[in-house]
Amino acid sequence: MNNEHQLINLAGLARLLGIGRTTVYDWLHSEQLPTAAKVINGRRYWTRQQVEAFLAQGQHADRGRQ
Repeated sequence: MNNEHQLINLAGLARLLGIGRTTVYDWLHSEQLPTAAKVINGRRYWTRQQVEAFLAQGQHADRGRQ
């Protein structure tokens, strides 16, 4: 599988962002994170490309830990 299309689950997203899962949920509910690329059986997945773009924009740095 092409690395940029690799799917990352919520726990993986939290780990890559250096935040807790609760903060990921908070950011999701306040629409601070990009919309998940896929939802499978109610579980959200993002592509590595989405996560890298989010990190490159530096959007996560302004949010702090909640």
